[in-house]
Amino acid sequence: MKICTRCGISRPDEQFGRNKKMRDGLDSWCNPCRSERQRARYSANSEKYREYSREYRKTSVNPRLYSARYRKDHHEDVLATTRRWREKNREKVAAYGAAIRGTLNRKARDAVNLAVKTGKLTVTPCERCGYAIGVQAHHEDYARPLDVTWLCRACHGERHREINEERRNKRKAASQ
Repeated sequence: MKICTRCGISRPDEQFGRNKKMRDGLDSWCNPCRSERQRARYSANSEKYREYSREYRKTSVNPRLYSARYRKDHHEDVLATTRRWREKNREKVAAYGAAIRGTLNRKARDAVNLAVKTGKLTVTPCERCGYAIGVQAHHEDYARPLDVTWLCRACHGERHREINEERRNKRKAASQ
């Protein structure tokens, strides 16, 4: 057990981060206090953090995401991650896609990939920031698989945060 120097609550050692500089090897603030501080720091400087991320992505590539060698060496892990994602996001990979080859079981993501391969769709730079590497297809409606907006990874995440915020606001308004 250790007492957090910020909130003063005695907590188990597992609730403190590691810090080699401390005598006991643990941080002086508990994880909830550190998380709260980081959230406040991010919200106060969110644009600075976003800009840093954009610049970092322009100059560096995460080899774990883009390396064919990594995917080959960790094939089972990659498959397990993919299966978990598909399980959590069934509506995104549900049967849509009669628009391509007349099949009813073609999935929205697969439909876009096929359309890009066959030349029916063209990948363009991000429609928000203009970034051109690693652009992703964003579906506003999965029932229309070829109606996509091309967004970079950062803008794609930002768009989904906007969608989630809209849903929360709708739920809040409906409950009042």
